[in-house]
Amino acid sequence: MQTSTENSSFSGVAPDQTSGQNACLSQEFVFENFFSVEECEQITYLDLTVYQAEVNYHNPEKSLSQLNLKHRNALNKAIPRRPEFEWIYGRLIHKLHQVNRDYYHFDLRSMSDLQLLEYQNTGFYGTHVDIGTGAISNRKLTMVTFLSSPEDYEGGDLVLKPKGLAVPQKQGSLVVFPSYMPHEVCPVTQGIRHSLVAWITGPCFR
Repeated sequence: MQTSTENSSFSGVAPDQTSGQNACLSQEFVFENFFSVEECEQITYLDLTVYQAEVNYHNPEKSLSQLNLKHRNALNKAIPRRPEFEWIYGRLIHKLHQVNRDYYHFDLRSMSDLQLLEYQNTGFYGTHVDIGTGAISNRKLTMVTFLSSPEDYEGGDLVLKPKGLAVPQKQGSLVVFPSYMPHEVCPVTQGIRHSLVAWITGPCFR
């Protein structure tokens, strides 16, 4: 998905990092109650077009994105940058700017359009990284917000690798981690799991 610089507060300048070392480059950060239960429900039920989520490929002989239900099975709604959704974008951009300033110190420029993902029974996303070649080579930070109550589904754990950590999926929690960290969404075995995802982009890593 193409990125947009509209309404982005990222300055495009890497934060000062005087120590020359950063212990957070393989670390995730979780922020509970980032959205209220009511806000999670409001986002979940936005009246937007639904389509099957795709898998990004990096083989030049294939198109950038193709359907592959053996590796990913989820439904997707793209949330456009319109005034009625600015409260979502604005809050996330402000927080992600803060997280980057305090922990990662990446050179960031903009945020991708938000994607509202729905994992139904047997829905999953196999182990992958969010950064790649071509159009997704500039992804630096991944954000996931858990919109569903854990009581609404079983399975569906977001597992960060290689340490195999299942992120606590409290409704309204936001998790941020570098886009090069391998992760997976385990199969949902009952119910429906909703989440909100986006990527923060900038000049490619060197």
